[in-house]
Amino acid sequence: MPNPTSLSHPPRPRVVIVEDHAMIADYFAWVLKAKLGLEVCGRASDARGGLRMVEEEVPDLVIVDLTLAQGHGLELTKDIACLSCPPKVLVVSGHDEAIYAERVLEAGAAGYLRKTHDTHVLVDAVRRVLAGLNYVSPEVMTRILHRRRGGGGPVELTDREVQVLEGMGQGRTTKEIAAFLGIDAGTIETYRTRLREKLGVAHSEALRMYAFQWVHLGVRPPGLVVVTKPVAGPSEVKAPPGASPQGPSEAVP
Repeated sequence: MPNPTSLSHPPRPRVVIVEDHAMIADYFAWVLKAKLGLEVCGRASDARGGLRMVEEEVPDLVIVDLTLAQGHGLELTKDIACLSCPPKVLVVSGHDEAIYAERVLEAGAAGYLRKTHDTHVLVDAVRRVLAGLNYVSPEVMTRILHRRRGGGGPVELTDREVQVLEGMGQGRTTKEIAAFLGIDAGTIETYRTRLREKLGVAHSEALRMYAFQWVHLGVRPPGLVVVTKPVAGPSEVKAPPGASPQGPSEAVP
């Protein structure tokens, strides 16, 4: 006979947090428990551990950061979307939403949220995603609608090209970017060449300066619109397993 208590109190939605900063992960866990009454069933700090945790715990929702101790949150989002019964994914990161918001939606996430937003925005985003809706900021939604109505002339950067550009802007060497992304160093050089061609940058030093301004100053050339639909890149050769450089730190909201 069913337990009357179980009938009146359905199971709480379960959440896995994939975030490499312990203080931020603690903050997310507090919000999820105290503000939403959800159950945090697992935490991980890297992409491989996050995927394993999702497979083991089968949560309803996964909170994912883009910059992880090892691996990239965008690739993790894609891997989660390939599971037989994928949970909903909400990406919460400090990266520029103009570059990543639509990109993570293409990868299978249900929403994107900047870490700079207030707690009530995080609460609203989680509620919407658990209800089967998508969440992006009004600015991102306006840009999506504008492009679908015929906004033109975009420069197309693939997921990997954006990741390489950001790695350069963070001061990483070719070998460090390759180790962080888990691909061959020669492939990184191919992406550098393509970035110079697409962005109209004459040489490597100018590309490094562009990348620094992109990451730290938010500088974009007039008329640049980054298309977020992934475009086929060069054949990628996986780098040998090993420790990846630590990702850049991000401020606690």
